[in-house]
Amino acid sequence: MDNTLLYPLFANVLLTFSVSLLMIRARMNAVKNKHVAPSYFKHNRGKAPEQILRYSDNYQNQYELPILFYTLIALLLITQTHHTGFTIAAWLFVFTRIVHSYIHIKTNNILHRLKAFVSGFVILLAMWIGFMIHTFTA
Repeated sequence: MDNTLLYPLFANVLLTFSVSLLMIRARMNAVKNKHVAPSYFKHNRGKAPEQILRYSDNYQNQYELPILFYTLIALLLITQTHHTGFTIAAWLFVFTRIVHSYIHIKTNNILHRLKAFVSGFVILLAMWIGFMIHTFTA
């Protein structure tokens, strides 16, 4: 069985854990420096520093579109539907997620972030269409 599709999956999981750790560190520092009360995190409502919101929003993003990526990779592996095109597309998707996260956390430039998001969206959509075509024509 060809497991090359696992590498981009692992990379995206690593991205999620990295964003999570950055978010935890930012939250702890904000509480320590009294920029936000610990009670803020009870419901994540109220006034919070911009950086905390960026990390939190980006962390949440890791559980939206990437869910379709993880599902597709699992289905590709289960059905043993593999060709180099899927692996290249998977890496491109992960690259767009990394770029999206970097922009979101560092500058939050909405236009640049949108371009990264749409690029990843189109890549993932193409992967799903390719998988569906393969499934229905096999």
